[in-house]
Amino acid sequence: MEVVLKKPHEHAGTLHASGKQIDVDAVTAAWLYRHGVIDRPVAERPRRERNFNRRGEEE
Repeated sequence: MEVVLKKPHEHAGTLHASGKQIDVDAVTAAWLYRHGVIDRPVAERPRRERNFNRRGEEE
């Protein structure tokens, strides 16, 4: 799934800049969300707004 980084982050041994879109699996996307690195996965942005807690779980 595609995610957009909110801040610089090293992924798979490569440092990526803020604003960079990278492809990660769902578990990694949840971890990035919980740690404030992404807002939410691009691929999962629905037509209606969804709310997630800090653990990456939908509320």
